[in-house]
Amino acid sequence: MKNVSIFAVDGTPEQVRAIRRAVRRCRFDFDRLLPRMEKKGFQSVRVVFDGNSPLLQGGRFWAFAQTVSRCTMTVRPDISPLATQVVFLHEAGHFVDAFLLTDTKRRQIHQLYHGNTEPDHGWFVADPKAPGDPYRREQQEGFASDFIRLFSDVQPGPFQVAYTHDLPRSLHAEIRQIVKREREEPEEPEPIPEPEPTPPPDEPDRDKAKLTKALRSAMERIEAAKAALDPEEDEEEES
Repeated sequence: MKNVSIFAVDGTPEQVRAIRRAVRRCRFDFDRLLPRMEKKGFQSVRVVFDGNSPLLQGGRFWAFAQTVSRCTMTVRPDISPLATQVVFLHEAGHFVDAFLLTDTKRRQIHQLYHGNTEPDHGWFVADPKAPGDPYRREQQEGFASDFIRLFSDVQPGPFQVAYTHDLPRSLHAEIRQIVKREREEPEEPEPIPEPEPTPPPDEPDRDKAKLTKALRSAMERIEAAKAALDPEEDEEEES
């Protein structure tokens, strides 16, 4: 087990390096989650790589977070280091949602996603007017997806799933200010629901699948070259 910021990572050296690299490339201070985590009885977020989890079998999902019940993130062990960084930061966005955002912050962010108007659906409910998979129409999933762009320099590219709630870059600074602002209200009386597992990106046709595979390969080569130029040392002793 390796400690990386607030995350206790149980994985191979390569998997630990991928998580450490994602945290280093993220500008969000994860220590801000600790006060509410500790109130719920959690000292860290456990990150495990488990291909035997029923939710991750069959290739339908890449990762899932248990923010309410166990404070655990489970990731498929057979995806690339770059894909690991992308899905880790997406799931980390769910932990920020669970342990830092309040109803007021969610409402303010939700309204910005909807053009400063009052949305006709809740944060944890699929947009009824949008087409497609209900999972991809939930505001909480759109926020977790955009957390990567809001707070890191990781480029999701072909590894990221398309969500209905996609935030314009012009609003990034305003969303960051809302997220970082100190809490202004007491904790919600009811626990928030667990987020849905994160699926891999769609590849609906052969030509797109070939292009997506080539883009992923190219991005992984770039990431590998960057990592070689910036070797990372273990900062925490094995615990």
